[in-house]
Amino acid sequence: MDDTFPPPDESEIFPCTNFEVHRPSQVGHLERPVPWVWDGYLARGSITLLTGWWKIGKSTLLAALLGRLGAGGDLGGRAVAPGKALVVSEEGLGPWQERFRRHGIGDWASFLCNAYTTRDPLPREWGLLLRGVASFRNTDGLDVLKTIRKAAPRAAVISRAARR
Repeated sequence: MDDTFPPPDESEIFPCTNFEVHRPSQVGHLERPVPWVWDGYLARGSITLLTGWWKIGKSTLLAALLGRLGAGGDLGGRAVAPGKALVVSEEGLGPWQERFRRHGIGDWASFLCNAYTTRDPLPREWGLLLRGVASFRNTDGLDVLKTIRKAAPRAAVISRAARR
């Protein structure tokens, strides 16, 4: 152990918060394999931000991933585990209907379309939407994939990766 640092205190709390501070020597023995939804790219229980310029393929990539979630499969040479998803999107159903056909997206994916397209949502409205998503997820066992441009322009937020 490096003598320049004091020994780790198991109950060390970050100032002004309730966040626990951990050091590598305290957690090395807790190492667990990563439960991948899309091997090497999207870990179960994680929050992943996919961002890029418009028309670069974010929605197409999301649709391809959704198409594989039903039974599992392969995307870009990497395994995709089976699961379910809820997509919250500012886009209407029109563009998604073509993606359903093209990518074989089935009923393992649910869609909430046209979310906040007329104006920016108020903070309270965001809270209500997120509570609704959490409630839907908890009652139906779904995890969430969402695209919301008002929150993050040119971004697809893939959140709480799908699980069986």
